[in-house]
Amino acid sequence: MFYQRWILACAAGEIVGIGVATLAAISVNTLVGEPQTVTGRLLVLMAFAWVGVVEGGALAAFQWRVLRTRLPRLRLGEWGAVTVAVAATGWIAGMAPSLFLNNPGDDGQPEPSLWLVLMMASLAGAAAGFCFGAAQWFVLRRHAERAGRWVCIHMPAWGLALAAIFMGATLPAPGWPVWTIVLAGVAGGLFGGLLLGAVTGLVARNLQPWVDEAHWSLEGKVCVVTGANSGLGYEIALGLARLGGEVFLLCRRSSEGERIRMAVLAKRPGAVVKVVTCDLSDFLSVRHAADQVLALGQRLDVLIHNAGATFARRTLTAAGVEATLAVDVAGPFLLTSLLRNRIEICGGRVIMLTGIYQRKGQVRIDDLHFACRPYHWLAANNQAQKGRWLFTWELARRSPHLTAAAVHPGAVLTGAQARLPRPVRALIRTVMRPAFVRAEVGAIPVLRLAAQPDPVQMTGRFFDRCTVAPDVPDSALAAAFWSACEKMTVSRSWTDA
Repeated sequence: MFYQRWILACAAGEIVGIGVATLAAISVNTLVGEPQTVTGRLLVLMAFAWVGVVEGGALAAFQWRVLRTRLPRLRLGEWGAVTVAVAATGWIAGMAPSLFLNNPGDDGQPEPSLWLVLMMASLAGAAAGFCFGAAQWFVLRRHAERAGRWVCIHMPAWGLALAAIFMGATLPAPGWPVWTIVLAGVAGGLFGGLLLGAVTGLVARNLQPWVDEAHWSLEGKVCVVTGANSGLGYEIALGLARLGGEVFLLCRRSSEGERIRMAVLAKRPGAVVKVVTCDLSDFLSVRHAADQVLALGQRLDVLIHNAGATFARRTLTAAGVEATLAVDVAGPFLLTSLLRNRIEICGGRVIMLTGIYQRKGQVRIDDLHFACRPYHWLAANNQAQKGRWLFTWELARRSPHLTAAAVHPGAVLTGAQARLPRPVRALIRTVMRPAFVRAEVGAIPVLRLAAQPDPVQMTGRFFDRCTVAPDVPDSALAAAFWSACEKMTVSRSWTDA
């Protein structure tokens, strides 16, 4: 059923696109004929750029309606933006030579044969297919496995489709009624769209979402999420609830947690969502939160460390711990240690969100709190990110009965950017925007680790989004950092395996 719907979606998109293109060509020919001035040619080019916008928009809309049944987090805006951009650019690139370069038929040269035209159309279609496939892959890779096939399949698909479209365009002879010319164009779009859908559908029908909500389930399992009061934490909590899990929201302020709880219930009525107050910079608060979690639930299957903070100036907590390190590492370390037995009994998972900047982090065991070295918010953040990875690695080594993994969810647009310098924020909102994803998409790698049925290959690994990265930390440094965290939190509940 999916395959048939996909073929029809592509056909519908091309019928609209080529139909509009045919009408545009007839209108231009009727109104201005062969434009003689640069301004006239630019206006014609602009008209066909809008044809590309219509074609790309129609194709994207019809495709998206089918794709969202497999990829529920795929939005029309992101899918349509890349499709429209490529379609409009393609029409500009295709029309510009005929408008601004001499036509070989004007200087006495014979017109090319139909077969040559079709061959050239196929080559142009293959190039267009590469562009379409690459642009759509950029979005698709965040939602589905093995999305790289999307690029390859679009080259033959668009080669065949454009040949069929050109066939329809070359059928009409001079003197044909307008309606028959339009009909020939629409017929070319129909057959081109059918070919496009039939070939690309071979890949589309086998798309597997990174989070397979149709087959994966967290029914009967209890999940804890820190920093669940907004952004990425909210989307993670909502995703866990959609998968059927009972969710504990650990938030610094209970009022914010209650707001998120109501937001989750509004989208997932009947879900079990509870709020526990927890300030990770306050170790007493962490202990109270752990006691509540243990008292409220008989199980604990998934613990997700999402909360994090960065401080512009060096700040120490009441326990004398540098604040970034306390929220990002020491607090999660203590919380995990207090909940460890319950997680191990359930064969559960501990998932630590961290960034790829952990690779630049410098963990100074002798000066974790920046007492001797100059403090900079970026250095403190990178150290904390590195510490989160070291903690996860050592946790996996010491606790073989649970699964521990670290994940970089990608560059995610959240409220955290508000603390960055203004020039950096401006870059993120403009030039760097394509590299950033919505929080809903950023939650996908985390939910995959939380719900994937077979976690055997996950423990002790660092994931860059949904793929395993080769990162392996210094084992001696990881052990030393673990000991430092024990001293910071005064927790001796761990023993070496």
